[in-house]
Amino acid sequence: MFEAACQSGWGGKPDVRVIRNLITESEVAVAGNSKFRFVGADAFSPDELRTDLFSDDEGGYVDCVALDAALLEKLQAVAEHLREAEGWEWCAGRMEPVGECREDAGTYRCLPEPEAVLTKEEFHGNRLLWLAAVDKLIESFGEVCVLPLPSDAGHRLFPSVPFREGERRRQKTTLTEQKYSRQREREAERRELEYQTCFAQAQIDLAFHTPATVGSWLSRWSGVVEEHDLETIFWGWCGRFPSLSSFDRFFWQEEPLWRLIFEAGEAGRGAPVQIRALEQWMIPNKLENAI
Repeated sequence: MFEAACQSGWGGKPDVRVIRNLITESEVAVAGNSKFRFVGADAFSPDELRTDLFSDDEGGYVDCVALDAALLEKLQAVAEHLREAEGWEWCAGRMEPVGECREDAGTYRCLPEPEAVLTKEEFHGNRLLWLAAVDKLIESFGEVCVLPLPSDAGHRLFPSVPFREGERRRQKTTLTEQKYSRQREREAERRELEYQTCFAQAQIDLAFHTPATVGSWLSRWSGVVEEHDLETIFWGWCGRFPSLSSFDRFFWQEEPLWRLIFEAGEAGRGAPVQIRALEQWMIPNKLENAI
């Protein structure tokens, strides 16, 4: 799992979200999950629930198979309760809606829903209900519209209602956009910080190399740090070594980085013994003030 996270991460490093997705691949989040809310947390064992310690809403994850099994069990329990309460001969709980073809066609018969039969008073509402609905509509400035008033009475009688609803939608959209914009900014800042860290590590790593071993430095950091940044690091480093004194940045500006590093390694390995020994002592890996 760690290797898979490293392959999916940036720069060969595992990302926290990638690791979490791999761990919870066969699980679903409980936050906002209507199935989990209907079943309840008590229906699961501690092994089937995973708490998300980094969640602000005490969220977590539950195994998909365990959730479906618990949901079906509770639906069957509800069906049995209805059968006993209503005096039915048969009742069953299921997660899928009843269809009109295949196996369901031979088991179920879908009857049309009968139309509601209302009395005149129920249909039109009595005077007190009308007055109470109008009073509530006026008190709420068109926000609350109850029966027997039509559902669009607030919009027709109070022009401010659709305006306020539009403002709420606009503010909600703005807040959502700001939320995701901040997330993108934080992600960009995190990636930039990671890159700057890799850039600094590449600089430090090169300080412990001589021209003879600079090829291994390129092999390690190629693909992690951009090529133009690696080239900048190299030119800031190569001026220290006598074997690279003939290297001119203007002359090499059209050449690829791998060719530059290859020639630098050849120059370092082909230098006289005294120069190579001197360059070995120029690496800052020597102990000072030894006791």
